[in-house]
Amino acid sequence: MEKVSSSSVAIYGAGGNAKSVYDAVLSRGYLCCGFIDSFVMEFFGLPRIPEDRLWIDSSVPLVMGVGGVTPDQLSRRYDLAKKFGEKRWVSVVARSAVVSELSSVGAGATVFQSAVIDAAARIGDFSLINIGSAVCHDACIGKGSHVCPGAKVLGGAIVGDFCVIGANAVVLPRTVVPSGTTVPACSRF
Repeated sequence: MEKVSSSSVAIYGAGGNAKSVYDAVLSRGYLCCGFIDSFVMEFFGLPRIPEDRLWIDSSVPLVMGVGGVTPDQLSRRYDLAKKFGEKRWVSVVARSAVVSELSSVGAGATVFQSAVIDAAARIGDFSLINIGSAVCHDACIGKGSHVCPGAKVLGGAIVGDFCVIGANAVVLPRTVVPSGTTVPACSRF
């Protein structure tokens, strides 16, 4: 996981997901120098940073604030991130999340409040591990996937790229969820 080397980051996006990202950023004691969004003009009193300025000041670490609840949205979110280069993006783990020292969290990923990442679990680049969800031992979450609030991915399960694991869904042990799959809320897969 890329650590934030400075004390200030910029959040890309200013919608609902970005609010939770901002909260996670603040919980870690980082400052936010501003936000980047083409449509929103105000975001918690932070300055709006024009997107073209990002090309000029490439030293500002970026945090992905854009969310997604369909495989297509998650794929577009990933493509957006690639536009600015992978090395600019940092992952954020909320202070109340529990992340095993034996796990790995990819670049640009976000682990939200009260989520649990267990031993030997792997979280792909730009994935969202949402509030109160759990990724158990030896499970693997592919790039750009979203484990929604309260969802559980049990031991040894493999979730492909750009998947949505719906709220309170359970992915059973050693199950493979193919890339681009949506597991409905409150279901078992």
